[in-house]
Amino acid sequence: KSSMVGVDLQFNTLMGAIDLVYGIDIYRDSVDSARHDLNSNGSLDRIRIQGPIGDDARFTQWGAYIQGVALPHERLRLEVGSRYTWITAKIGRFEDPMTNRASRFSDDWNEFIHSARASVFFEKDHRSTAWLGISESFRAPNVADLSRFGASRSNEIEIAATDLDAENFLSVEFGVRRSGWPFDFSATTYHTRIRDYITSTPTGQLRSGLTEVSKQNSASGFVQGIELEGSRAWRNGMRCWGNITWLEGELKTISSIANRRGVTESLSRIMPLTMNFGASWSDPTRRIRAAIDIMLVAKADDLSSGDRADTQRIPPRGTPSHEFVRMSFEKQLNHTFGIALGITNLVNKTFRTHGSGMNEPGRSADVRITARF
Repeated sequence: KSSMVGVDLQFNTLMGAIDLVYGIDIYRDSVDSARHDLNSNGSLDRIRIQGPIGDDARFTQWGAYIQGVALPHERLRLEVGSRYTWITAKIGRFEDPMTNRASRFSDDWNEFIHSARASVFFEKDHRSTAWLGISESFRAPNVADLSRFGASRSNEIEIAATDLDAENFLSVEFGVRRSGWPFDFSATTYHTRIRDYITSTPTGQLRSGLTEVSKQNSASGFVQGIELEGSRAWRNGMRCWGNITWLEGELKTISSIANRRGVTESLSRIMPLTMNFGASWSDPTRRIRAAIDIMLVAKADDLSSGDRADTQRIPPRGTPSHEFVRMSFEKQLNHTFGIALGITNLVNKTFRTHGSGMNEPGRSADVRITARF
């Protein structure tokens, strides 16, 4: 079982021409984990040291941040921010993979990260904008990274890893946007550099017939992509829209902890080329609305070695391409009641989200009645 409590305080101050936003946040996750092994007749065989992750674990995040926004010109906006984060992890009980006995663990990570963004407005009403941004981020290892024990991918069993550093990322983003009636359009491209990426890395050992893996800061690389989005509206209530997302990523990692030969391969479970588009119509009173939404997903065959081995979730030649169609109709019957009908997966296509390991439901229909008093 797990629980989380937190406090987030944010303040705003106008200092001359600079608008300052600053604050602090504190969050704590508490996790209790247990495992009991049973015999085939249902009797108790063994009480394990931990469940899938370490028992009696506490993961606490402390943060303080400040961001300044300035408008040195009516067509220029500047944003600069910084954040300090301190993270502590304490695990009361986990199975030490070296001794197979109960052990405890505690460690902490901290980092200053910064960001900057400049936006240029081509028109006084700010309808046409271009922006350039650069930002840092980091991710400390979580309780699962540090103390995982048990089945992982199809043929893997994962053991605890208590000597992990935080992951670090540096992102650069450029985009343009045009908003207003009847056209909306935006285009964004970005590149993120990845350092000390935490991956499940083979140890070179077998355990219970499965490949033993452990989390390691064993990879560095990048992910980059392009996103395009647009829409067109008409005065008769018709609207069409569409977007497309393309991603690619690459990591240089090691083949195993025992054999540290460098291997360059695709980022695991990366999203395939995906397009969404649709159309909607509503009457002038907005009491009736009809819509169709279509998603087209390309075949996901740009696989890492871990993806190729994970045949329980990803077919041997990659996740097949698929299309998904939803139609909906809504009508407001009166001031109080409304009705909506939706048909999902209209073509009754068997498909799955890449890496999920589960096929989504076939054709289905739903009816909703709403009431406003």
